[in-house]
Amino acid sequence: MDVAHGGEMAFDPNGAYKKTPEGQIACMERVVELAVKYGEMLVGMMVEASHAPSPTDPVIAPEIALGGVLQLHRLRMRHVQ
Repeated sequence: MDVAHGGEMAFDPNGAYKKTPEGQIACMERVVELAVKYGEMLVGMMVEASHAPSPTDPVIAPEIALGGVLQLHRLRMRHVQ
């Protein structure tokens, strides 16, 4: 699931359908929420994360991105056992 190239625009807090860090975080949280609700396991999640500003796209902090990825990993491990 790519939460950094399209999906995050649907979560633009200003409703302008633009790429924002807030939109990427909200999209990532929604993906995790849906995985919990429906038990659908994703193969992976693409995020744009960095402590350095990007010249092209807004990014989120690596710690936030890792948190979302770890949540999905924990859900997957529950299904594997």
